[in-house]
Amino acid sequence: MAFVFSIAPSSYPKSFTQANLVENILTLHHGLRRSVVNVVVYNASGEQVDVKPQLVDDDNCTVDFTLIAPISGTYKALVTA
Repeated sequence: MAFVFSIAPSSYPKSFTQANLVENILTLHHGLRRSVVNVVVYNASGEQVDVKPQLVDDDNCTVDFTLIAPISGTYKALVTA
């Protein structure tokens, strides 16, 4: 008897720039189907940025960059379940 395991993704990485923000808000369509996720953001220098994500639903969240906008360079976000 063979067992087949289906492992759902547990993380979603995203690179973004100022051009990806709408009114300094980044929307992440992570698709993790989880009501609770962690979001970590790193700036172009690789330093962690203090942000407070807002959960929209089980597949989406937003991150507000109003206090640090405009951002320069490419930032990275990692959403994990």
